[in-house]
Amino acid sequence: WVTLVFTLLMLTAVPWAIHRILPWVQAHSRWHGGVLCFALCLALFAAAFTEWLGIHAIFGSFLAGIALGQSSHLRERTRTTIDQFVSVFFAPLFFASIGLSVDFTNYFDLQLTLTLLTIAVTGKVVGSAFGGRLGGLRWQEAWGAGFGMAAQGTMGIILGVLALQFGIISQEVFVSLVAMALLTSLLSGPLLQRVLHLKKPRHFSDYIEPAAFVRRLQGRDPEAVIGEMAMALAPLAGLDATMITALAIDRERIIPTGIGQRVAVPHARLAGLAKPLVGVGLSETGIDFDAPDGLPAQTIFLILTPLNDNGAQLEILADIAATFKEAEINERLLHIAGLTEFLALVKNSRDE
Repeated sequence: WVTLVFTLLMLTAVPWAIHRILPWVQAHSRWHGGVLCFALCLALFAAAFTEWLGIHAIFGSFLAGIALGQSSHLRERTRTTIDQFVSVFFAPLFFASIGLSVDFTNYFDLQLTLTLLTIAVTGKVVGSAFGGRLGGLRWQEAWGAGFGMAAQGTMGIILGVLALQFGIISQEVFVSLVAMALLTSLLSGPLLQRVLHLKKPRHFSDYIEPAAFVRRLQGRDPEAVIGEMAMALAPLAGLDATMITALAIDRERIIPTGIGQRVAVPHARLAGLAKPLVGVGLSETGIDFDAPDGLPAQTIFLILTPLNDNGAQLEILADIAATFKEAEINERLLHIAGLTEFLALVKNSRDE
């Protein structure tokens, strides 16, 4: 009955109290360290309490997360920080503790692992798919729901730990359960993506090669700069630099590619190009790409995309525009030493 009372309180009274405590914590602590400390203390206290009751600590921390997450005062950036902290600190500790307590080498049974994997995937995927179909989903969506439910994840491993501690299963079964949970977690995402025909968002930084980063552009006009960057990209594209330059300049003459905030995005679509390529050049003096705000471009991206890939160019252009919409990041770009610092600056701007 203590467990039931605790659960009821964590789902009713505790969220009500947290919603009124969080503004006080935010007002009297430095953002967002105070809220992070409060959340961790709450989770650890709840985990310790359920462990004392004889229930696994994960149950208490799970209820604490539900109670905390219901408050509208918990900012999205704080949620993200908590999620990242748990992922990079507590999750590795949990898996390391499992690895230290079990001999995976001696207790691994391939046949048993494959059997459990088959049962787990078949039961989850087929059962969820037919359930989704009965609920009115199309077959594609139903199979997507099935593959989405296939991942056993951390909870599957926790249940295996509990079963091993109470002597319900053997070491061999536990090792196979852990392997099955990891494999289903790894496979669920790619299979779900394939079934639903989902596409990963394309970030321009994924297509930048070290050789295509020009720290100091020497050109003083768009044509010279495009030619300079085409020379850097040509070996990577396996195409002639003169042809790349001509196509990009022809496109530039139709519509100028200065997008404002001291950024320009000359681009071209090329036959025979295997994948998108992005060159980055920095100009200390600035190049006039006829931007709407009248400012010269100091960060120039030369974007090359395959002729038969209609969406690549637009996605990359949109990502650049979204990343460099603030003037501050463009000012900091001129002080970087190389590609590594450039990519770090881009990554940080996306996370902010």
